[in-house]
Amino acid sequence: MRYVFGEILPWIVGVALLGFVLGWLFWRCWTWLRPKEHREGEATRLTGRIGDLEANNRRLEAEAEALRAKVADYASLQAEAASLRAKIAKLEARSAAGVAAPFRAKPAAKVASTPAAAKPAAAKPAAAKRPAAPRVLDLTAAASVLGSKIKLDDLTMIEGIGPQIAGLLNAAGITTWSGLSKARVPALTKVLDDAGPRFRRHDPATWPEQSRLLTKGAWAEFTELTDSLKAGRH
Repeated sequence: MRYVFGEILPWIVGVALLGFVLGWLFWRCWTWLRPKEHREGEATRLTGRIGDLEANNRRLEAEAEALRAKVADYASLQAEAASLRAKIAKLEARSAAGVAAPFRAKPAAKVASTPAAAKPAAAKPAAAKRPAAPRVLDLTAAASVLGSKIKLDDLTMIEGIGPQIAGLLNAAGITTWSGLSKARVPALTKVLDDAGPRFRRHDPATWPEQSRLLTKGAWAEFTELTDSLKAGRH
């Protein structure tokens, strides 16, 4: 029995040592290989992450380029709008000047002087014409016909013209009956249209005729005309 035990014991010890050594080697190999696999997986993951970031960066660059293009378009639109506003201001200034132009007094025509050598020898110098004396209106007679005292060149005498419209006409250059009698109806209509909706309902068609009658002192004809009108209309 002792002999058998003595023969088997070394084998048992050898097998145990061999198992221990093999187990230790297996554990070392496993602990060495696992971090390597882990590092390779982490590297693969990081590589994929870098690819995703690069793709996202390219997308952001494309969006930034699109935004820069929109900003450039907006700046171009602002410049175009400023140019249009300047053109509108010029057109409005020309339009205002065009409205006031018909009411400005026309400059007297210059008489071209004829050289003395070109005149016939026997021709006598023409007598200089004296300027006609300004017509003096009899406002007393007007008051007896119209039934109340009136003031010279009072535009509110015109049927259809009140103090506010008279102010608009004065601003447009019309301050007398004579000036209103020479005004064109389309120009008067434009003055009313530019003043706003509350003035557009007035019709200036008879204003020049009424002013002409007042200018020449035709009080009876003026009264007959205004009696047939209502707010400046037939």
